[in-house]
Amino acid sequence: MRKVFYISILLVSCLTSLATAQSVEPDSPVITLERNPGFWGMAAPCPFFLLSIFADGRIILEPRDVVEHKVVVGKAIESRIFRSKVDELLSAFEKANFSTLPSTAENRRDRKNCPEYWTDSSTAVTSIRSSAGTIRVEHYHGCKGTEELKVITALEDLIDRTVNIKQWFDCKLGKNQIDLLKPVSKN
Repeated sequence: MRKVFYISILLVSCLTSLATAQSVEPDSPVITLERNPGFWGMAAPCPFFLLSIFADGRIILEPRDVVEHKVVVGKAIESRIFRSKVDELLSAFEKANFSTLPSTAENRRDRKNCPEYWTDSSTAVTSIRSSAGTIRVEHYHGCKGTEELKVITALEDLIDRTVNIKQWFDCKLGKNQIDLLKPVSKN
C-alpha cells in the first residue's frame, strides 16, 4: 500500500512540474540581467545592457549607451546557450533563495542592508520568472558588506560567465564593443 502511495505522490509531483514548466510562456525570458552605468551624465566605461535568457537557451542582448543624457539602444544580438546551462542557472537561483534576497534600490543608505555605501556606482537588475510570477532584485553596486549582497553579485557574475558576456563587453579591460552600440534609430 505504501508503494502505491509513494508512486501516486511521485506521479502528481511530476505532473505538477510538467504543468508548471508548460505554463511559462516560451516567448518570455525566464532570466533577465540589466546592467546600468553608475554616473548617468557620462558614457558608461563598463557594460551597459539588457540580457534576456529564454527557457530553450536562446539569449537576446540589447547593448545600450548614454548619449547626451539619453539612453540609446543598439541592435539586439541573438545567441544561444545549452538548455542545460539555463537549468544550471535556475538551480543556482533556487539554491541562493533568490526570492528572499533584498533589493538595494530603495534602501541604499539603510546600514542593515547596506553597511558599506558610496555614490556613483553601477546598478544591476536581475529577475527570474516562473509560473508563480516574476521576482526582481535591483542591486546597487555601491552597497557592500552583507552575505546577501555577495550572493546577488555571485548570481550576476554567474549569468555573465554562462552567456560569455566577454565576447561583447569586458568591464575589467574597459572595453565596450562600440560597433554594437550604433543606435537602431535616433530620437
